[in-house]
Amino acid sequence: MKYIRHDSVGRIVEHISASFTQTDSQLIESDADEATHYIANLSTTRDVTLRPDSTVIVDKTTCTADGVDSINFSGIPINAEVTITGPGGSIFLAQSTTLQLTFMDTGTLQVQIKAFPIKDFNVEITAI
Repeated sequence: MKYIRHDSVGRIVEHISASFTQTDSQLIESDADEATHYIANLSTTRDVTLRPDSTVIVDKTTCTADGVDSINFSGIPINAEVTITGPGGSIFLAQSTTLQLTFMDTGTLQVQIKAFPIKDFNVEITAI
């Protein structure tokens, strides 16, 4: 049998293939994927549910490294975790539904926006 284990907010944290004789309140028989599913209704029925699609929109993925041209994000959930990986990268919680990035140096960065249970938004951006 295939099982999944979830954490206290319904995030799938482990896949297990085994037989169990004891009960575990965080085990559910399923082969759901943590990238696309989560556990809803934790206090009652504990339903395996599809994660909603991200609402984030990015206007472009390439801009000029002139300090003026920008890449603009919208639809970011408030308090989403924004991770920018690459030169000068950072991690912060979104305080606005929009984000504007400008660059003085050329390079490529990865941007990830997480707001569980919404699916993660991932994009690679380049300043030329």
